[in-house]
Amino acid sequence: MSYQFTPIAQSRARYYSKGSPVQFVRVELLRMEETEDLVATLTFKNVHVDTLTSFTVHFRCKSPDGEIMLEDDFVYDGLNVREGELFGADDAVVVSEERIGSVEVNLIRAEYSTGRSYNLTRCENIDLPAIKKLPAVTVNYVNEAMRFSKAHYLPCNLPDGWVCTCGAFNYNVGHGADTCSECGADKRALYGAVRAGLKAAQAAGTTASSVARAAQNNIEHAQAEAPRTLNTQQTRVLSTTQIHELSRPEGGEAAVSWMSDETADFILKFAPIITAGASLLYIAGALTINLLLK
Repeated sequence: MSYQFTPIAQSRARYYSKGSPVQFVRVELLRMEETEDLVATLTFKNVHVDTLTSFTVHFRCKSPDGEIMLEDDFVYDGLNVREGELFGADDAVVVSEERIGSVEVNLIRAEYSTGRSYNLTRCENIDLPAIKKLPAVTVNYVNEAMRFSKAHYLPCNLPDGWVCTCGAFNYNVGHGADTCSECGADKRALYGAVRAGLKAAQAAGTTASSVARAAQNNIEHAQAEAPRTLNTQQTRVLSTTQIHELSRPEGGEAAVSWMSDETADFILKFAPIITAGASLLYIAGALTINLLLK
């Protein structure tokens, strides 16, 4: 049975699963128009070259006090998901009137059109750095340079991939992913635009670190969207009051910090001096070697 749902809030995954052909992307909160009930959906990304046909996860809902309210497996069947595509946002995983403190997700199994099946329970979950907002001047600069409106966060490189300015984590899976699978940004062009935008922010008297100190709120109010249809056939029903928020760590702070404010200030302030010094040393060394070889 299908209902109409309106997005209320969403939170991105705060980790990636090393070695998994499917990655958890985000959890979203929506309101059921007919009943005012709230539902949660999970979004995933297929990063395997083959087409994903079936996927199983284990989810656990906890109260704000950390008590388990519900846990169960959820199976996404009849899929036809190609490499880089998202799925799951149209399936309601849980309906609740009760406050939810967090939704935890564990990957179980992925099956592909080739007939291959992967056990994902041994894939290690690696914490992602806390995403930090870009200064407004930089946001405007990057969006204008890239001709889109997806620039929000400071991008960064990680051992197994990179975080885009739209907030998406792009898992490399053994071959360098140079295009964001969610917003389509070219990595090299994007990083160049961000560097130039940070210089523009510095010139305007706005430091990246001062804006980045405002830690990213795990719940972001979704932009106004038209109601959409969800498949609720597998939905698990809970009980009484209102959903508070999703995936918010204790104390409201991210578990992993990416860069201290002092480090960010140091880089922004002294990077030009360090670069100039390194260039002079290189030139001096080259001249010395040239003289010795004559």
